[in-house]
Amino acid sequence: MKPSLYQALAGKPDPLAGHDPNENLYNSPGSAIIGKFKANMPFSGKIPSSEYDLFNVTYRDTNCFDIGYTKWGNKGPAVIFIHGVPTNRRQWYDVQKRVAHFTRTLSFDLLGMGDSDKPRMYGYQQSVNFSVGNWPHYHANPDQPPVSAWEWRFDSIYISQLVKKMFPNEKVTVVADDWGGGVASWFVAQFPELCNGLIKLNSIDFDGYPVSEIQAIGRAAMIENEEDFMKGMFAFDQTLMQIYKTMVRDPAVYNQYKLRDIKFPYVDTDYERPGATSLTLKIKFQNIRVLSDRAAILAPDLLLPFDPKHNPKGLPVNNITCPVVYINSGPNGDVGVPITGDSMMPSNQVWLPFYAYPKARWYSFHYVEHANHFVGTDRPRLVAEYVISAITNMAGRDKMADICLGFTGIWKGDEASKIAMLRKIYGKHCL
Repeated sequence: MKPSLYQALAGKPDPLAGHDPNENLYNSPGSAIIGKFKANMPFSGKIPSSEYDLFNVTYRDTNCFDIGYTKWGNKGPAVIFIHGVPTNRRQWYDVQKRVAHFTRTLSFDLLGMGDSDKPRMYGYQQSVNFSVGNWPHYHANPDQPPVSAWEWRFDSIYISQLVKKMFPNEKVTVVADDWGGGVASWFVAQFPELCNGLIKLNSIDFDGYPVSEIQAIGRAAMIENEEDFMKGMFAFDQTLMQIYKTMVRDPAVYNQYKLRDIKFPYVDTDYERPGATSLTLKIKFQNIRVLSDRAAILAPDLLLPFDPKHNPKGLPVNNITCPVVYINSGPNGDVGVPITGDSMMPSNQVWLPFYAYPKARWYSFHYVEHANHFVGTDRPRLVAEYVISAITNMAGRDKMADICLGFTGIWKGDEASKIAMLRKIYGKHCL
């Protein structure tokens, strides 16, 4: 016999359970699966034989690229995580591992970043006709600069291939932060049939960017001479450190060990290598070259709404029909709010999607206090709660892999019995 909701919610505290959240009460997400997916793109590029050398290196031409991914979780709705810049999918792990208790998750590295392939001269002087989702045919003019292939709308191509491979015949919820939010907007607009919902964290949007830190990296794409490029990027590891440490509320979040993950794949941080010194921990100039090409495309028109006359490369906002949720660090300047807020993007842009996405099924937003631009790094447990609650609304209670009572706050101490009875009521008794 199923317990009543009264019985489920009025349990006696267990004095041995304590009052701290116990993540072990939830469905086990199992071990993470790390792999690579082959994506076919309409543009080709040159894959270098070395990540470091810009001179004594050979290249192979290809339009088939490896996309690195981490799959985590064994039950529930499908969720994908898209990272920002200059980061990689590892930035999501603290949030992903918690969301994976309740869903099947997939984080991946954008083309040109992380473990994914990093093509040089990507799309350079190629004339290509093709259709991307619901977007009209695009013709790459050979007279245009080589960075056109890096526009976010084209990331949608391999993301759609990845989603169809990993979650066939399913819709996914898209979770994205920073630059990944721009990619996510285009993916949801171009492939609405694949999307159950969109959740964005401190996303780049509308005309709230570019930002100086990434603009400086993008301008380096104009340096044609390889030796000059290397000289200009010789202190790139310090540049990265300053970017990362100003994007979190507490700079100590990025200590020497955590910096190893986030600086990948731009700086060799093999500290244990015998004989390694400051001169042998090398900067990976090939990878930085590709990053500068990607950063060179930054322009407000790419995320402002499509207008056939004034903004023909703009975002087709009317195609965004799924629910949309924004999770932003709290805005600066509020009386009584401690030092908090996004130091990079304007936090109050969360109001614009009410009007900018007129076809979205519904829209809501949350502010996260005590957090900076990398809100998922600053407050991973709270962000995971917001993401799970949004997915529960989008997919439905009955679709989640387990009952969720959160990861933060002070617990009563009867959570084990609460969860056990709620599983019986809501059909999770098989866990």
